[in-house]
Amino acid sequence: MHDVNRIRLLTCGSVLITAVVIGLVSLGGYNALFIDQQQVSLQHQATSDARLLELSLDELRNDAALLGRLSLTKSLLERVAAGDTATADRDRLAEYFEQMIRAKKHYKKVRVFDANGMELLRLNRHEGVVWRAADTELQLKGHRDFFQEAMEVPPKRVYVSKINLNHDQGGIEVPHRPMLRTAQRIDGQSGRPIGVVVINMHFGEFIDNLLDLADDTRLRYMTNDSGDYLVHPDESKTYGFDLGKRHRIQDDHPAIAEFFNDDSDSTTIWNDRGGTDGGRVLVVRKTRPFPDEPDRFVTVGVEAMGDTLARDSRRVLRWAAITTGLLIIGALLLGLAASRLQTHPLESLTVAAQRLEEGGTLPELPMKHKDEVGDLARAFHKMAERIRVNESQLQETNARLETANDDLKHFVHIAAHDLREPLRKLRNLVDLLQMEDGQSDPLKAEELLGCVSKCSLDMQALIDDFRALTKVEETHLVREPVALDVLISEVLSSHAKQIRARNIVVRFSEFPTKPHVYPGLTSRLYDNLIRNALNHTSSDGFTLTFTAVRTDDLSWEYGVSNTGSSMPDGDRSEFFKLFRKSPDSEGSGVGLSICKKIIDRHRGTITVDSQNNTVHVRFTFGGGADDGKIT
Repeated sequence: MHDVNRIRLLTCGSVLITAVVIGLVSLGGYNALFIDQQQVSLQHQATSDARLLELSLDELRNDAALLGRLSLTKSLLERVAAGDTATADRDRLAEYFEQMIRAKKHYKKVRVFDANGMELLRLNRHEGVVWRAADTELQLKGHRDFFQEAMEVPPKRVYVSKINLNHDQGGIEVPHRPMLRTAQRIDGQSGRPIGVVVINMHFGEFIDNLLDLADDTRLRYMTNDSGDYLVHPDESKTYGFDLGKRHRIQDDHPAIAEFFNDDSDSTTIWNDRGGTDGGRVLVVRKTRPFPDEPDRFVTVGVEAMGDTLARDSRRVLRWAAITTGLLIIGALLLGLAASRLQTHPLESLTVAAQRLEEGGTLPELPMKHKDEVGDLARAFHKMAERIRVNESQLQETNARLETANDDLKHFVHIAAHDLREPLRKLRNLVDLLQMEDGQSDPLKAEELLGCVSKCSLDMQALIDDFRALTKVEETHLVREPVALDVLISEVLSSHAKQIRARNIVVRFSEFPTKPHVYPGLTSRLYDNLIRNALNHTSSDGFTLTFTAVRTDDLSWEYGVSNTGSSMPDGDRSEFFKLFRKSPDSEGSGVGLSICKKIIDRHRGTITVDSQNNTVHVRFTFGGGADDGKIT
């Protein structure tokens, strides 16, 4: 018999004997403690989760009540009802809303509605970015259930909506975002409602932060008072009542059905109690975080495997650990005595493993053996070679990661500076407007408002460019053969008015082929290059040319050139880095960076040269139709 087989038989025999003894000794006291310990532990966990939910929703209700009681909120609604735009009140109230939404990362929208359901002010949060919606983006929500129900709530009571999936533009928003809305109705001097303040909270993110859903030893559940899942380890079972297929806890656990109709606060259910894993135990507790609606409740459930909770029992573990330790020591001594007789051929493999760990040169391995040791040696040698290759790849990846981190630090630093400057201007202009309030110079006030609008547009343009830059990497695309001359003509149509007004001459090279490109990204590429030419060429009547040239390697190089402007000498690749722009430019400094990322996504190259008062950006589309889907 081969050496490894003899070692395997001796070791497995020792371990098997130890395991049988441990099982027989431990079985006597296991079941009694198991039932008691797991129920107490899970009940405490469910009670703690329910209390955390109550306290957190109390905070949400208090925030809605606070905003509703602000004198500035009531003043805004009364002035709007009287026909005044109340711009100053909106701006001041927006500052309060911004402070709150920044402090509470789960708040996604803070809004004020008039009595007809028209938004007067809205602060948004998305992916950590907080912004105020432009007046043109404000929407009429008077037909929505949450607004109508909030307007019917008695004064001084805070309305809390149902927890459901967010609706936008007449349908369920994708990706799904579960929302909980709180609202405070605001009454005028006559006692009639003149509007509401509404806070939208992302319930999914809120629960992820509130509960330890990553704990794989205990499964968490949450339902509404009808039993529909709001939280479930299988996310496809949540919010089925919104998606057309309900998933309820009483359907999965029929024994719990009566719990939703009686006055009890908690219940415990066993499943497969006699199974090999000790069974599953589920504790469900009701919590009523809505003081104004005593019949409304939410259930919190915690489920655990029996053997998981049994390991938490100190009494059983203490007794079992002593017995197990003694038996394992005996098994190890027996296994060691047996294995030392046969481990001499493996010593070289042990030394090789140590050398591999230390990064040294491997000794000669017994790869010529025809038994299991030889198989192990050959497998080890292959593994060592793969590790060397993987280490080399890892070093290359780390180098790229360091470069990406440097770019990220630069991006954050410059983005913060470029966003801070228009914000500082906005503050100064608002201060000036407040100083002018009530004085008799409407022209000056109008001029200041124009400056405020320009600063806001500058900030919006910068944010739009940031979003476009990130979306280049996020988008899932498939290459398609595209007629570039047709695509360019479509892009030019959006600039037709400016081209005619400035008497710009547009010329095309011949485009004999249809390269395989990502159509959406390629449109963005040409749009950015056209905007770059229009923005950086001060004179009218210049020539804008779209080129296509066959290169020496029989591939195609495309480009966009314009007369009437030039670029300074130096390293031209710097112009494609984030926030690189000329001193007199009013752009965000992101446009050419977006172009660079689009070409990188195509696995192509992009360059720029300037001579004789002409700027020419050249680029190639790498890869081809066989690239398939790029993610």
